[in-house]
Amino acid sequence: MFDVKAECLALRGQTAGDRNYLHAHPELSGQEENTLSWVQGRLAELGLSAVRVEHGGLVCVLNGREPGRRLLLRADVDALPVEESADNLSGPKQVVSGTAGVSHACGHDAHTAMLLSALQVLSAHREEWTGQIVAVFEQGEETSYGVIPLLEHLEAQFDGMDGCFALHVYAGSPAGTLSVQPGHVMCGAAGFDVVLTGKGGHSSRPDLCNNPVDCFVSIYNDLAAVRMRHTDPNDCLTYAVGLLQGGSKSNIIPDSLRFSCLARFFDEETCGRPFLEAAKTIVEKDAQIYDCQVRYNYIMEPIPGVYNDPDCAALAQQSLRRTLGEEAVVPAGPWMASESMAVYNTLYRGVLAFLGIQDQQGCGAPHHSGEFDLDPDLLYLGTGAIVSYALDFLDPGFTPPPRKPSAGVLERLKKQLM
Repeated sequence: MFDVKAECLALRGQTAGDRNYLHAHPELSGQEENTLSWVQGRLAELGLSAVRVEHGGLVCVLNGREPGRRLLLRADVDALPVEESADNLSGPKQVVSGTAGVSHACGHDAHTAMLLSALQVLSAHREEWTGQIVAVFEQGEETSYGVIPLLEHLEAQFDGMDGCFALHVYAGSPAGTLSVQPGHVMCGAAGFDVVLTGKGGHSSRPDLCNNPVDCFVSIYNDLAAVRMRHTDPNDCLTYAVGLLQGGSKSNIIPDSLRFSCLARFFDEETCGRPFLEAAKTIVEKDAQIYDCQVRYNYIMEPIPGVYNDPDCAALAQQSLRRTLGEEAVVPAGPWMASESMAVYNTLYRGVLAFLGIQDQQGCGAPHHSGEFDLDPDLLYLGTGAIVSYALDFLDPGFTPPPRKPSAGVLERLKKQLM
């Protein structure tokens, strides 16, 4: 077998260049037309073709020397509505967004660049591995815009996947380290956006009003008891009210108030759904008490957290240590953010690995912040991780866990996300 690390290191400049181009040309979720065209062009330069999935992204199929099992590799391509700072935590960045108010503040530009280089390496050595790789470049990961159309395409075109793999850069771990823990590694989410409508008036006569602010305060206080009353103390559950809009002057009681609440958890059934049902009950009962009307702008049904299959995680740890060095693979605690890889994992067994980017040169600001930054010269390690795992998973000597039952799963996911 060829030297994976050496080949990925030889492509380091190209991987960094691809990331820097994408970083300078970000596009929001669902609007990634130029990004997808550029990725399709890069694939064509590598002698690879890709199918465009409407509202989903790109699918590129790569076959080995003979049939075998099938592995899904995934990257995301969308940026965020975040104004980028010209500086990271220490000083000027190498590259900044060229689009006002939009930036790759989560690392999806890096994910796309690493997968492109991984496909180049795997394509050059396709006579040395068996099976099939299905690589997807997903639109709208931040808003769950593209994952269902992509999965519908995959389920229609292929008879399932034997496994899936993705890599995410992570500002919470030291630069150049990789982690791929078994079990829950990222959170699921559930929440709602609601308008409370009462009766406004002047602050001198609150008795003549039904103040939606009073109703919200009661709801907010009652939500604090949900964690204690509805969740096993050994389970993880957090929530926050991140949006609150109402009123215009201190002496005027408003007619209505809007707020949004979002919860995070690992288990959608033991934590996510109980929280959502209890929260809706609180909203509606407190609204009755305060004589307010309730209108939901949306209710986000519980979506799953990212769960790394233990057997696949063990293979990944072994593969990455052998290819990139024992010191490169480190343990890491779960990340409380959410990720659409959880949706893939609901259908296909697999893993989401993390590449640390925190360094002494100013990289390490939180994801989704204007100061977020990474060193593109380290991305070759992520490329190596993708290639190494793909080769080991497709190796006939590895017996993957059985495929998950797929009947009805996609229909349930569509109800949760669309």
